[in-house]
Amino acid sequence: MRFSVRLLSRTALDARTGRTGRTTLAVRTALAVRTALAVRTALAVRTALAALAVSACTDISAPPDNGLTLTDVSLASPAWTVGAERDSTFAAGYPFRGYSGVRTTQRSVVRKIEVLSALWTTLGQGLVPVPPAPAVDFGEEMVVFVALGERSSGGYAVQIRHVTLLRDTLWVLVTERAPGPSCLVTAASSQPTDARVIPRTLVPVRFRIQQEQLDCR
Repeated sequence: MRFSVRLLSRTALDARTGRTGRTTLAVRTALAVRTALAVRTALAVRTALAALAVSACTDISAPPDNGLTLTDVSLASPAWTVGAERDSTFAAGYPFRGYSGVRTTQRSVVRKIEVLSALWTTLGQGLVPVPPAPAVDFGEEMVVFVALGERSSGGYAVQIRHVTLLRDTLWVLVTERAPGPSCLVTAASSQPTDARVIPRTLVPVRFRIQQEQLDCR
């Protein structure tokens, strides 16, 4: 009789232990699933925010060319000219024409102060302190920005020449310059950029690129 009671007690204990083990495993599984879902959700949110920042800065969905050539854009009367009073003030405070933290080719339109602040921080990577960004009234103005990308030496440059409105599209004429074989250049890599402030508009923006090679003979 005592043996039977002990056997039953051990059987009940084993059953209880088994239930506890299964419960613990179930809890651990639920926590693992919840953690995985939280990580996946956080990554999705981060990806969405990054995409939102890019879309706010860059005109990705450019309109059709409408048959316009580089010559058409170059010869058109500019709606805005480099060196205008407001732009010259902005340009005077722009220090990243030869060297910057932007190492990829970019052609962007900035219409928000938050986007300009993020871009300015990237431009100033490696500088301590980072020069303050010039003031822009985004209610009336916007910034066009171009980056040539990282080059293996100095002597490269990128310049926004003028902006013109043609067929309901704002065209930005950009000149990219490379040193010729006879040019003496610095050995350090460079990351040329240019930025200009122009009157704010919501029409589509396209960039036309003109490439030149310097002859230093």
